[in-house]
Amino acid sequence: MSHHLAFPLKLSGGVFQTVPRGSVQEIEGCVEAILRTPLGWVESLPTMGVRDPTHTRPDIETLRAVVERHEPRARLLGDVQFEGVLARIRANVEVTLG
Repeated sequence: MSHHLAFPLKLSGGVFQTVPRGSVQEIEGCVEAILRTPLGWVESLPTMGVRDPTHTRPDIETLRAVVERHEPRARLLGDVQFEGVLARIRANVEVTLG
């Protein structure tokens, strides 16, 4: 079975940790990478990532659409809770293997 680098990157004993390709851990790492990538940052995938939510309210439906577009094995579940000017995103990832 082939492996991919774990995300976030983890260095242990001078070696980057890996996860099995197609595993729940790999898919969850892909979702995290998508949600942490600024929109337009990857030239070859200009629609991957999210807009900087610093001055806007995050929209869970937009986040779901971005995840489903770039990682079809995952579905983002959750909601956005607002606490004054701060927003907290509670999310779970539903993964389809196989």
